[in-house]
Amino acid sequence: MAFFLATLFFLVSSSIVFAGTGWNTTASTNIARTEQAAILLPSGKVLLTGGVYSGNPSNQAELYDPSASPSSWVYTTAMKDAHKDHTINLITLSDGSPRALVVGGFDINGATTAAEMYNPASGTWAQAKYMNHIRGLHASVTLNDGTVMVFGGSNQFGTALKTVERYDPITNTWADKAQMSTTRVSPIAVLLNDGKVLVAGGNSTKSADIYDPAMDQWDTHVQDMHYTRSHFGGVLLPNGKVFVAGGSGTGPGTAEIFDPSSKTWSLATSSAYMHANDTVTLVTTTGGAQEALVVGSTTTGAFDKSELYDYVNDTWTTYMMGTGRNNHVAVLLNNGNVLVAGGATSTSNWTTSSEYFVAP
Repeated sequence: MAFFLATLFFLVSSSIVFAGTGWNTTASTNIARTEQAAILLPSGKVLLTGGVYSGNPSNQAELYDPSASPSSWVYTTAMKDAHKDHTINLITLSDGSPRALVVGGFDINGATTAAEMYNPASGTWAQAKYMNHIRGLHASVTLNDGTVMVFGGSNQFGTALKTVERYDPITNTWADKAQMSTTRVSPIAVLLNDGKVLVAGGNSTKSADIYDPAMDQWDTHVQDMHYTRSHFGGVLLPNGKVFVAGGSGTGPGTAEIFDPSSKTWSLATSSAYMHANDTVTLVTTTGGAQEALVVGSTTTGAFDKSELYDYVNDTWTTYMMGTGRNNHVAVLLNNGNVLVAGGATSTSNWTTSSEYFVAP
């Protein structure tokens, strides 16, 4: 018998819906990890890579199959290098076959230039051309032409970076591109509808710029965000605007919306809770509306409350999770659910817990 608690109250323009409504527990990962990266493969499976395991960067990789009964995580071939605080993007080779590109991050010796590609068909890894610059805690995005951009991060000395690189999967080469106007560690990079890239935050800064890959130029005539942010999430909305929420800095309980046409930011209603090291994922409700799911910690640690933002009505709804977490991963599945896996439950404890969110 399913139990539904209909209790409803409002807090900072946010209604709260108790456990059992949106989140469902699924199979646990094989190892507890945090600061990992994950991506949806063309097959519909999820590839989970690296992170911190037993206190050290890991090279372990796992696959989650949401269509299996029961769903499960299984080991796949380990990466050639350990990676944490890295990025992962889908690319296509010249023969049309897909790969998952893992780039940078930190190994046991510090930040790295390492890059490697996962072949979903064979379940194996091959080294890609290494980056020109050592970096971790950077941002990445796949452009419309299939190339991958990486922005900022920090190097092996902890120095924040302005450098930008572009990876071409056809030629397996990296090329330096126009540097950013400021250093950024843990920013966001969002591909806009016109093919340009919004890069915002990092180093707990308010600044935001737009990169034009066709011209290799930066537009710095962009309004700053209202709050400083790093380690935060952002997503492109159906109306072409960009929604960002939480993060370290002065804005963990706030959210903003960027309008590319005016290059300005407007404040959204504040969330009921503060979120840092959060993920933001666009989901579709049963009524067809698209809303932004924010999952992540408070400024003091793991957190078991997620919030769903309705950008049309500027309202929030809170959903209790099964496990409080931060530095987790969130992946939108082909069935429309959002899979959340791993992360830290406290300063020194990581979790194997996974759960998925079903939109209302």
